[in-house]
Amino acid sequence: MPVEWTEDSAAWRPGFVPEYLSVGALPRILHDRLCHDPRLAQVLSQYLLLSRRDRTRHGTADSRFASALLLKILRRGRTPLATLNVEREALRIRGFLDRVSELAADNPEVGWDPRPSARLRTKPESVLSLAVERTPFILDSAFDIDSVSDQSLLGSDAEASFLKTWVPSALGPTAGHWFTPQAPLDKLIESGGMGDGSGARRCDFLFSHPGGPPTAIEIDGPEHDTVADEVRDESLRSVGIDVLRVTNAEVLHGRGSMLDRIRARCNETLTAFRPVTGDDKAAASLAIDCATAAKVQFAVARAVEYGWLTAGTDWEINIRGMGAPAAAGVLDALMLLAGFDVLYGGCSIPATCTVRAGDQSSITWVYTDGEWVVTAAKAGGDRVHIAVESGSSPFHAITKNGPTDFVIRPAFVPALLATEQSFGLHRRSVAPQTYQEASEPLTMFLRNVFRKRAFRPLQGEAIFNALRQNDSVVLLPTGAGKSIIYQLAGLLMPGLTLVVDPIIALIEDQVNGLHAYGIDCAVPITGAIDRAERERLLWRVERGEYLFVLHSPERLQSPQFRSTLRALVECSLVNLAVIDEAHCVSEWGHDFRPAYLNLGNNLRRLGADRAHRPPPLLALTGTASRAVLRDMLTDLGIDRGRSEALVRPHSFDRPEIHFEIVRTSPREDPRGTLRGVLNALPGKFGLPRTEFYRPSGRDTASGIVFVPTVKSR
Repeated sequence: MPVEWTEDSAAWRPGFVPEYLSVGALPRILHDRLCHDPRLAQVLSQYLLLSRRDRTRHGTADSRFASALLLKILRRGRTPLATLNVEREALRIRGFLDRVSELAADNPEVGWDPRPSARLRTKPESVLSLAVERTPFILDSAFDIDSVSDQSLLGSDAEASFLKTWVPSALGPTAGHWFTPQAPLDKLIESGGMGDGSGARRCDFLFSHPGGPPTAIEIDGPEHDTVADEVRDESLRSVGIDVLRVTNAEVLHGRGSMLDRIRARCNETLTAFRPVTGDDKAAASLAIDCATAAKVQFAVARAVEYGWLTAGTDWEINIRGMGAPAAAGVLDALMLLAGFDVLYGGCSIPATCTVRAGDQSSITWVYTDGEWVVTAAKAGGDRVHIAVESGSSPFHAITKNGPTDFVIRPAFVPALLATEQSFGLHRRSVAPQTYQEASEPLTMFLRNVFRKRAFRPLQGEAIFNALRQNDSVVLLPTGAGKSIIYQLAGLLMPGLTLVVDPIIALIEDQVNGLHAYGIDCAVPITGAIDRAERERLLWRVERGEYLFVLHSPERLQSPQFRSTLRALVECSLVNLAVIDEAHCVSEWGHDFRPAYLNLGNNLRRLGADRAHRPPPLLALTGTASRAVLRDMLTDLGIDRGRSEALVRPHSFDRPEIHFEIVRTSPREDPRGTLRGVLNALPGKFGLPRTEFYRPSGRDTASGIVFVPTVKSR
């Protein structure tokens, strides 16, 4: 279970508000190699954002709306695809830009492919080895033991001695970064699905490092309650966190059998990764650059939300601790904000934006004719200072090095961090009146989120239709990209997208398709999961953790699911109701799936906002006769008189498809004919039989055999 990770009330940070967040990214060029390791996703995405406490937060309605949508794009997954300029600059500074090839203009994808000599073959372990590097640990004085106040984070001399003296001497100068003082015990138990996290119990120290399992370390004085301790310890062990207890006396003495056990346990974890060098290190750095730049983009979005960067003024953004990829991240953030302004008629972008990142010289951009171009810097305006401290942990001392509005630091806790997202409670239609006016920003979002170069026929028009809050049926042939229509439309509107699919296999396929782009804020609610897991997932839906919820039409008849949606719309929106394989409304609704009969009305009623405005309905199908289309429009309550109610191509001709019909006689065994067809296939494709039937990766020859019944196999 994801949790809202909180620090002890005694962990007061003078001047800063702490947030534990999950934001990351991966370059497309490494995504397939790295995206399947959950531990790596955790390391690259989890971090602490410290924001300046004494600066007024007063963003306008436009800036809050645009920043909320930008934050949604950035948090669509733990490691989604990095934005294009970020990946380009990361490739350049790591020395790979001359060893990759930019995809050609006739390629449907945008981005880069490695050349054979590029050696972009880094493994998750290599990235982890580089990501865990830290500077020598210095405990921030704000958290040290205070003999005067009873509010200090370290509550005893023994705790202070353990962290400040024993840990660096026994485990090394950087080891202190991996110890969390007064870690929230009840949040740890909640993360394992064993509690509700409402308690305020703490454990003295939590040792958490990606090289091994987490360990709770308790330092016991003579007054500790053995029975209560055993209950606490068993609760932690039930969620995979071992507990080691050591006495005050042993810690203050600096040696003993329990300290030896702690040393052995921690050293084994701290030395789990081998150092990396050369191209492996450069490729690992490429991944870390993209993940860190996404966090800088998040800080920029927050500054817009808080009104620290106001529309129409000259912005100055200073970034310490990161260079060119951070500056590229700001440029991409500006591009996304400008796209939202065009779509929704808002105003959130600056007159000019000057960025100084790391040791790089400053660069200034101005928005002209739909793009950001370099211009001369202007003095004055709004300033924001961002410090990227990749070698520091949450409790490391904060260096006073000029004004700082945001501090970005890695954090690693043994739990998923909650990504609750709430939005305004009123629907907002896009401003452009025609698709042509909206096509440029929509294409920009398509390229940065899905890395597609351009829309396929009618994709963009169908997305624009949904953004204008119009109900529609979209009839496009298989392979025409119907899924991206609802996926991009859903991401560009505030709130959650409901997707109805007829069978579990299709639901799982849609979720896997989103995960392929790093969009893991998608969940299937099906009968294939047990009741306890379904309840946990619905609770997360209610809290706004997911952006896409996929389910069958029967799920809308579940009182528990309806209750979840009612709770959700009190604080957020159902932005779009999607019916995939929508011909089932006509072909199945009148036969054996009665849940399809009233599907349109149910989606409108259960997805309506607090003003009783329903979400737009988007029905997708790849096969439907004219009679079925009429049936669908009627059953779903879509006005056939509107020109945009039905989106379909003028022709269904597929020139890339060739077929041949081979007739057989009912009096003959068709299996002989089938064997003959299979034997003749290699020759038709001009390949030897041995080559044709051999697996060849993406070039493997494949086909489907349809039979009328199971017994026909």
